[in-house]
Amino acid sequence: MPTKNDSMTTDTASLLAVSSELISKYNIITLPESANYECQDTLNILLHAATSSTDSLESASNDLQRKNPDLRIPSADTIFNYIKENKIEDILSSFRKMNLELFKMMKLENNIHDIAIDFHDISYYGDKNTPGIRGIKLKNGSSWGKSFCTLDIIGTSHLTLDVIDINSLNKNYSLLIESLFKRLKNDRC
Repeated sequence: MPTKNDSMTTDTASLLAVSSELISKYNIITLPESANYECQDTLNILLHAATSSTDSLESASNDLQRKNPDLRIPSADTIFNYIKENKIEDILSSFRKMNLELFKMMKLENNIHDIAIDFHDISYYGDKNTPGIRGIKLKNGSSWGKSFCTLDIIGTSHLTLDVIDINSLNKNYSLLIESLFKRLKNDRC
């Protein structure tokens, strides 16, 4: 399986095409009525960021602007503003529906896989009283942010199976892990 730094293969291109279709099908991001860009423009940046070596929307937007100077490419700030207009629960629900289809397409069922459970803190620099913001370990000048727990298949195949927003929960690790596996089992049945 190629790494993110390898050139794009036919399998990667096919996966990107399918991902783009699923993202559109499940409406993972609803754009505001006043949006200056189409949903596909936003998805292109998100998919480029997901498959580039930097994982950054800023870098993905700049890279696509450099490669396509005649096209209008949304900035990272614009995309973040579009995303902020959405509820995290709606985004995660769409993600889970898409993921179930990807899981079936990749024929991962009934095989043994290595998994990783990770906790992620994303720094926040606004008002600490904003809903969903909690105290996190000091990082990049902020001790406030959002927290997520992920369950990923690692190894030959890579796929994030689930994401739990843990901002309103205590970090009860056994409960979080149990929730991840319970939801995964229920989604697959």
